[in-house]
Amino acid sequence: KPVRGLLGVGCGPGAGLTDAAPFFPTASLAGLDSDAEQIALANTVRHPHCQFVQGDVLEGLPFAEGSFDYTHMRCMILAIPARAWPFVIGELVRVTAHGGWVELFDGGQGCEHMGPNMQQMVTWGEQVLAQRGFDVQVIDHLGTMLRQAGAEQVREQRLTIPVGSWAGRAGDLMGKDLLALFEAFKVPLCTALSLQPEQVDAVLRALSHEWDTYHTCYTYLEVHGQCRKRAE
Repeated sequence: KPVRGLLGVGCGPGAGLTDAAPFFPTASLAGLDSDAEQIALANTVRHPHCQFVQGDVLEGLPFAEGSFDYTHMRCMILAIPARAWPFVIGELVRVTAHGGWVELFDGGQGCEHMGPNMQQMVTWGEQVLAQRGFDVQVIDHLGTMLRQAGAEQVREQRLTIPVGSWAGRAGDLMGKDLLALFEAFKVPLCTALSLQPEQVDAVLRALSHEWDTYHTCYTYLEVHGQCRKRAE
């Protein structure tokens, strides 16, 4: 049957929804993000089928039960504390229509073929996140939590993305994304772990060559499940 409504949680500036809109010409698309600047940017597009709302998923989704046929949330592992994941997934299921689908897409510390510098960044990151109540290992339990929230036919798959110029354009772009992420976390790392900026900079400078040497890869997890249908 035709999709009537789609929701993107953590939509940022809304590019994903506006790109998807032409494929669902009869559907209403909604995006939610806690960042007011991102929502303001998304609303400048003014797509006729898209609406963007500022809101915090940790406080509950501002939508009625069963509002959407497809609910999607991606890359929120660093925004949702470990203890809040069952509640958040429950909210995703709540606003999804019976027979509709919920999809989660996220990355954690699932790196393959790591060298010592990448391992150092991962270790530092885990230490800081643990201090703040976050746990990237939560992604290994998303399927279980989705089932516990009432979804059926839960499936998951891992997508391995190469990191570094050794893998061509895709690897080069992935490397740039990770370097930008690590650079953004440099100040919190130094503050929380009493590191010197020069220590972090030295590790960051070594990563590109190390990725090419070890053929490092980064793994994402996609999990989806169907909400239970009402009894006839």
